[in-house]
This record gives sequence, structure tokens and C-alpha cells, in this order.
Amino acid sequence: MTDKLRVLWSSNAPFAFSGYSTQTAELLPRFKDYIDVACLCFYGLEGGEIEWNGIHLYPKMSQLYGTDACYYHQLDWRADCVVSFQDVWPMDIPFLQKIKRWI
Repeated sequence: MTDKLRVLWSSNAPFAFSGYSTQTAELLPRFKDYIDVACLCFYGLEGGEIEWNGIHLYPKMSQLYGTDACYYHQLDWRADCVVSFQDVWPMDIPFLQKIKRWI
């Protein structure tokens, strides 16, 4: 077991073609030396979990912007916090309030 902070990063898939994707692709490999990070890819990954450059990637679930997936995948990842690196205005904020530490 590690003492590193466990973070679920919610954004576009790092291999997709968007501004959030390119920033996620740059940031997550740099983070993984300091924190245990997984990424919820609400855009650019469909159907199943995969590994990308040693980083666990989760797909979205039923809600378009990944609100439900933020909650359920953070439980699976045992995340200490969830970081939404995306536009949050279309997300279901009351549902996200179920997350203990949401950034």
C-alpha cells in the first residue's frame, strides 16, 4: 500500500483531440510520480477501462458529462479527492456533492 494521495482526474481522454485532452496528456504523466492518479474520461473513451502510459483510465457511465462516473469511479479508485478538469456548469452539482472532496 502506498502513502501517496489518490486522485481521480475527470476530463477528456488524454489521446482525444481537445484542449482538455492535450493538457491532461501533459499533466497526468507528470503527476504520477507524486500522486496515484486515475482519469475519468467523460469524452474520448467508451465502453471499458484501459491503461494509458501507466495511468488507469475509466470511461463515462450514463450521464453525458460524467457526473455519475465521478462518484462511482472515485469509490472504485478509493480516491482521496476528485478533480474536475472540465466545464462543470453542465454537470449535476447536487449529485457531485455526494463526493467527500471534490475540486
